[in-house]
Amino acid sequence: MGRDLHYLIIKFFKERMSSHSKVTNCSEIPNDEEILYQVERTGNLPTLIVHLSDSYQYTLHDYYTKPALLSEGDFILIAKPDDIVKSHTAVLEAQAIFPVAESKM
Repeated sequence: MGRDLHYLIIKFFKERMSSHSKVTNCSEIPNDEEILYQVERTGNLPTLIVHLSDSYQYTLHDYYTKPALLSEGDFILIAKPDDIVKSHTAVLEAQAIFPVAESKM
């Protein structure tokens, strides 16, 4: 995990939070290793922390090594949706090269 996100992803997140009807404030939490935001919400909704992850796939290892600041009710945003397409394409390419044998049941 880390801070390897394109600036437009962060810009999009901040714009969405600033225009959200239930968000009163969204501010970055200083952290040299991760991208974290504190989101203050309206009414009786609790403040929460959002972790913008730069992981291609969020694994169990990523979960166990997530920022200690995160707790129950906080969010982990897998912020690289383009990588899902790349992963899916890689699987399809692998299947073309190494086709799965059909079951003879």
